[in-house]
Amino acid sequence: MWTLVPLGLIAITALAFWQRSIHHAGTLAAMEQRVAVFADLLNTRQTISELTARTTDSGDLQAVIATSGGRSGTYRLLWQVNSMTYGEILSNEKQAVEIGSAREELALEILIDDVARSYRDTVLKGGGVLVDEPFQLFVTLMPDVDEQDIEAWPPHERYQWEQGVSPLLSIRSFEFPMRFSVGRDGTINHLGP
Repeated sequence: MWTLVPLGLIAITALAFWQRSIHHAGTLAAMEQRVAVFADLLNTRQTISELTARTTDSGDLQAVIATSGGRSGTYRLLWQVNSMTYGEILSNEKQAVEIGSAREELALEILIDDVARSYRDTVLKGGGVLVDEPFQLFVTLMPDVDEQDIEAWPPHERYQWEQGVSPLLSIRSFEFPMRFSVGRDGTINHLGP
């Protein structure tokens, strides 16, 4: 009988190790599936391949974003204009866009009067100033994903997405000069180059 006790303990220990190895294999397979889902999205998503800008006849800025990638669908396009000298965000916009699987071009209109007013109100908080400095346009393109999509990702990728530093974000920037004066009464006058 005493010989059966050690055999029973050996059998129970072997069963516990076997169950643990099955659980570990299942967990590993689930994590590999999550990594594969995220890698597929990362490798096929649309990215900003080029960002150019030009001044329109009305003096505003038109940015053209060329995209490339294989995954068609809804994306979120975010853009902001910053004062490079003071680091202030002067404009912050976003919109949903539908992008096909082929190369596409998206156009953004940056209204210079709006940027100048925001600069006056945010940076200067007054008037009687000549402004002649560089500004920066940041454009971000990201897939439009929902909670169900994010649940299928590895946990660290979810965390990065929530922190706004995910590799799924495609970001480009463009610097442009602005030259205008702000009168003591707050009136904005655009000046030539």
